[in-house]
Amino acid sequence: MKNKGKPEIKNIHKILLAIGLAFIVIGILLQIFLIQKTRVNIAVLRSVIITFVGAIILYFACIKRYSMWRFSIGLFLTLGGIFFVIVDTCFNEYDIKTLWPVLVSLAGVSVILGAIFSKKRMTISIIIPSVVLIIMGVLFLFFSLNIIKDSFVSVVTNLLPLFMIISGVVLFGSFFYVQSGKQHINSDLIEDNDED
Repeated sequence: MKNKGKPEIKNIHKILLAIGLAFIVIGILLQIFLIQKTRVNIAVLRSVIITFVGAIILYFACIKRYSMWRFSIGLFLTLGGIFFVIVDTCFNEYDIKTLWPVLVSLAGVSVILGAIFSKKRMTISIIIPSVVLIIMGVLFLFFSLNIIKDSFVSVVTNLLPLFMIISGVVLFGSFFYVQSGKQHINSDLIEDNDED
């Protein structure tokens, strides 16, 4: 029995998708290797394997439509693997211990793109965690690169009151927004009742 909402993907399209993904991943990796003239070592091999595992998951997510989490995980592994390759080959002064916050931001971007791919509505339960991950990644990167000289605990302690005030205003405003939405009557309900 076929799903009514999901059109069948032809084999030729699956093959084209697989070849397209392989070309994108291999092309990006080759470009990085050609620019840096890097020799393959264990760290680079690990990164390439992560990239290809992500591309395989991404392929199956594209074939089985509407799979937001598979798409997000596949995209995150693919982008994360490429990021590892770039860090291992291009950055001499920084390593993954310094640049790890970029992975946090990539996770947030992957979830948003996964929701867009699966044609789900961008609900608060998707947007807020994704944006929080992106912001946290950028914030942690500032600390990791020593752009912000103070300690993380010191900055959080100083910003906590401001964060609480902003959160309170948002929650207070959302209460009134939700309450005002309940007071309105749907025009479809009125038309249906008039016909009876």
